[in-house]
This record gives sequence, structure tokens and C-alpha cells, in this order.
Amino acid sequence: MEGLRGFFVTMRDRVGHWWAGDHAADETTGEIAQNPGLEPNDSADRERLWRTGVNPEKTRDDPKPWWPVAVASLALVLLVLFVLWMPRGGPKPTETSSASNTPQLPPDEIAPEQPPPAKFPLALAEIQAQTSNEGELVSVKVAVQTADASHTPLRFSLGPTRPAEAKIDPDTGVFSWAPREEDGPGIYPILVRVEDAHGEEFDEVSFVVRVAEVNDAIKLEEIEDRSVQAGETMTLVATARDPNIPPRDLRFSLAAGSPRGLTIDAITGALNWPTPESEMAGEFPVTVRVRESGGGVHCAETRFVIAVTRPAPPVVAAIEEPAAPPAAMEEPPPTPLAMDPPVPPPAKPADVEQPPAPVADAASAKDSTEPPLLPVAMIEPAATVPAEPPLYVTNSLGMPLVPIAAGAFRMGSHESAADLAEVVKRPADRFRDELPLHAVRITRPFYMSKHEVTVANFRQFVEAEGYITEAERRDEGGFGFNAATSRFERSTRFNWKNPGWHQTKDHAAVNVSWNDAVEFCRWLSRKERRTYRLPTEAQWEYACRAGTETWYSTGDSDEGLAAAANLGDEQFRRAVRPKYQPITLTSHQEGQPFTVPVGQFEPNAFGVCDMHGNVFEWCSDWYEPGYYEQSPPADPAGPSTGTKRVIRGGGFYSAPFYCRSAYRNGLAPDTAVPYLGFRVVLEDE
Repeated sequence: MEGLRGFFVTMRDRVGHWWAGDHAADETTGEIAQNPGLEPNDSADRERLWRTGVNPEKTRDDPKPWWPVAVASLALVLLVLFVLWMPRGGPKPTETSSASNTPQLPPDEIAPEQPPPAKFPLALAEIQAQTSNEGELVSVKVAVQTADASHTPLRFSLGPTRPAEAKIDPDTGVFSWAPREEDGPGIYPILVRVEDAHGEEFDEVSFVVRVAEVNDAIKLEEIEDRSVQAGETMTLVATARDPNIPPRDLRFSLAAGSPRGLTIDAITGALNWPTPESEMAGEFPVTVRVRESGGGVHCAETRFVIAVTRPAPPVVAAIEEPAAPPAAMEEPPPTPLAMDPPVPPPAKPADVEQPPAPVADAASAKDSTEPPLLPVAMIEPAATVPAEPPLYVTNSLGMPLVPIAAGAFRMGSHESAADLAEVVKRPADRFRDELPLHAVRITRPFYMSKHEVTVANFRQFVEAEGYITEAERRDEGGFGFNAATSRFERSTRFNWKNPGWHQTKDHAAVNVSWNDAVEFCRWLSRKERRTYRLPTEAQWEYACRAGTETWYSTGDSDEGLAAAANLGDEQFRRAVRPKYQPITLTSHQEGQPFTVPVGQFEPNAFGVCDMHGNVFEWCSDWYEPGYYEQSPPADPAGPSTGTKRVIRGGGFYSAPFYCRSAYRNGLAPDTAVPYLGFRVVLEDE
């Protein structure tokens, strides 16, 4: 023990001057010299000790403890042992290290890197239109066409345009709905959406449910044939009933081919025909139709004949030298044809009493309350008319032009905005621009192009003038159909020459703005020194109706329209994803999903083609939803200012409802899209 103490004392003495107060290193030898604790012999010794950190005032009697040095030495020994014991390369990995969970393979047995599993886009299969009766359950399983494990689980939901009671199982995708009695008849678009588990991918599919009304058919009483003398007024009331709806919800109309001036009240069914005194004798067939106000599936019609007779010529008292009555008094001249100049009455002798001038039509009679419908027979006159003019003429571009006579009609919709909105489940305000129904008179005849301006017609203009369309001038180009993505997109490669599908010289020119169409008319006017322009909205509807007051010039039936219009059909649905067309499409197949060459469908009673469908058409008027409320009764030309121009007629993607004669809409005049073209009118000078 004494020896261990001596060791630590020695160590203490060698720690350095930071601890030993009475030891100092010799400046010359570096050895530790022990101070005996006596006072320095001289001042030199004292100064040397101060420089070495030794207090010369301390004496040997101030001993230092040895144990702090012992603790420090022990700690040093333990540190050396710990360093020698620790393995090379750092601490061993713990079990929580991710490397310990990965099996280590020899270099020659390292597994090759596996490619990630293939991932397919999430897509839903198409759903066919469903048909149901009132109270009958509709159940549809929405099928996923492509999906992979990363998408599961899937969540199904319905879009906002659905009946309130319709629902879908969010897990299985089973859609179910039992239409109520008040839901029929009707057409209901359904939008189904599916999302993957992460909400990163989704797809949508739309289909429609047609609900048929389960009740008795409308009963329209037969109307017996009538006889009326020329110059008299024929009146009668058509009677119809439906045990399931009130009489005020029935709407009456006349089919195409009714005699001129014959009208029917859409609510009461009252027919009125003030036959002109100049009307020729003959039989005139009339077809009366009735249907539900909401455009339901039930419709009834009846046919009868009105025989017009002429009064016997008056017996003239014997006169010494009776003047032979003019031929015109014995038999009035035939009604002027559409584009014939007025026929002046022959000169009459002054000594013959003249009968009162015949009333030209019902609109000019004092007791008339509305203008007559344009006579359809004026375009296709009866066989008794000796000379029949050609149905159309051809201009310098080879464009056929149809003569349209002056006349009157009722412009707008016969239904209320609420009734129209109920058909397609849209807000009623959207269809208030078709109201009110109002009388309009076209005071001057005109020519209208038989069909839309074709690609060949428009190319003649572009090449002659070096004209560049607005779609071609834009940096972003025009709109067209991209077959690779099944989308309508904007691109510099899309213009009137390329809408995204094959077109011939006889296809309607599209991707043409209102401004482009006006420039075409100005060029053609200069070329022929005659006035060409876009039709007014009133002229367009007048020519489209061709004497009818039904939804279409072919009647009220959607199926009947298929023969006269290129509508959105299954071909279009296959080419374009259903999400772009949620409204019901017709089942008619014309073989092309987009535009077709003009003139392939049946013309209306005026001889004009493609007024319904194929492409929307520009009119000259500014578009104003409330314009009908202040529209003038004669030759309305639209508001004086605006931001949109009127478009009419519907397009190749449209449901029949949007191809009605009364349907109207508007677009900015610089708009160029692949479903919009134009036709022209030539003023009769």
C-alpha cells in the first residue's frame, strides 16, 4: 500500500505545473527540480520560480492530495482498454437496421431487378340506353373495362344529373332506380363516376333511361270531312282526351301539307280557315295531331278532307249589248308561285259592276287575329296549275338556290319553358329565349341555298381571294377531332380543310367563323353583282318550318326526323367517349359519326335540305335571349348590338330535341368549331 501511494505521488509530481505548486521545470535541462520549501536564496531564484508558475511564497508544509491523480490515471487506463477491445469497422448493426432484414446473397447469386408490374388506366365499359315503365325497377351493373390491383378498392358514385331516387352501390357499382308515376314519360341522363382507392384516377360513363308512361293512349276523336265555299270561314274544334292527364296538358298541331291559312289553337284544338275568295275548288287533306305537352311518347292523329267549292257565277240581267265578262271573272287566275311576280288583274269595263276585291289571305282581313301559315302548296302546286317553275336555280358556283315566297308564320315555341326544360331536365331559363310565340311576316321573297355551303364552294372563295380564315390565323389554331385521344381539341392542324375526319368536296364547310362567312358573302356578291348574305333568324326559321308548327318540319316524332337529319347516333358514341354527350341520341344510323355530304337527307316542303342536324348554321342576327318580347312583326333583323351571333339547326352530335325548328343559341362571331357552318340567301331584286 505504501508503495502504491508512492507511485501516485510520483505521478502527481510529473503531471505538470498545472497541479504542482512547489515543482518547476528547469529551463535548461527540462527536469523537475524540487524546491525544499526554503525561501529562494536570491532574487534570481525567486524570479525563475515565478516564470515557471511556482509560487515562491509556498513552503514544503503545504502538501497536495494524491487521490485526484489516482482517479485520472484509472480513467486513462479504462479508456485504453476500451479502445483495444472495440472491433474494427465501427459498431455492429442493430436488429432495427434495414440491412439486417435483407438476405445477403453471393455476388454470383444476386437476383436480377424485377420490372414494376404493368399498370392499366382505369376505364368503364359503355352502358346501353335503358327502357323502363313507371314503377318498374331499372338495375344496371356498371362494369369496369380495364383496371389493375393498384386501383382497388373502387368507389362508384352518380353525377348531379340524376333522378332524386336513383342510387348506386358505392362498392359493387350496381345502379338501381324505380321510376315513379310522375316520372313518365321522360328521358333521364345518368352519369356514373368511378375512382380508385387513392383518388388519383377516375373515369365516367353516361347512359340514359327512357321511362314510358303506363296509361291509356290519347284518344283523338275522328273529324268528318267538311265542305266550305270559297270566301267563307271554316271552323271546328278537335277533341281529345287522356284519362291520366288534364286536357290543358294536351297540345294540338297540324302536320305538313295543310292548306294555306289554316290554323289550330295548340291548347283548345280550335281550327280556323278563312278561305280566300280566290281559292280554287278542290279537296284539301288535313292531319291533326295531339300529344302531351311535355313531349311524351303518346301521340294521336286523325285525318279529314276539306272540300272547297266555288259559288255559281251570278246571273246577269239581260242587257241590250251585254259585255262578255272577263276571263278572270269566270275563273280567277291561279295563285302566284313562290317567286313569280304578282299577276295584275285584267282591265275591267267601266260599265260592269266590279265585285269586292278578294282578301289575299287571313292576315289582311280585319277580323283576323294572326297571320296565316305559309302555303306549302305554293312550292308544289296542284296539277291544275299549267306552268310549274323549277324548284331551284343554280348560281356561278354551282350552288342550288331554292325560291322562298313571302308569307307569315308563328315564330318560337308552342310549349312553355317549364315544359321544354322537363324534357331534357335542364333549367327552365335556358329555353325562355324561344318565347313568346309571336306572329312574323316575311314581306319579300328570297332565294336560300338548298344546303350548307360546301367545302368546294368555300375553296373557290379562298383561292380567288387568297383568304386566310380566323382559325388559320390564330396561334392556337382551330378545333378538331383527335382520333388518338377520342377528344375534340384545339390545334394548328385543324381548320376548314381538316376538321379531324375525312371530308369530300360535298361536305359542309366547317371551322368557319361568322366573320369568315360574311367575307364569303361579300366576295360572292361582288362576283355576281347581286346581294348575297347570311339569312336572318326569322328567314331561317320560316324556311325550316316550311309551313309547319310542329317540333320539326317532319312532325313531332323524333323517329320521323331521322329520315331528314344527320343526328348524333351510335356511330358518334363509338367515336367519342360517352362523357361528351350525356343527352339521349337517336338510334338512327346514317353510317358516319360526324358530318356527311350535303343533300343526302330528304328536303322539307320548301325543297330545302339539312335544316335539322349535320351542322349548326350562322344567322346574321345578334343573339339576345329576350329579343322575342320586342321583335317587330315584319321582317325582324335582330338586336342592333350584341356579343354573340345566332346559330340554328343542331349538329351531327345533337339529340333531336336540340334540332327543333324553334331551338336557338348564340356564339361569339370569331368562333370556329367543327360542328358549325353556314348557308346563304340571295335577295330577290
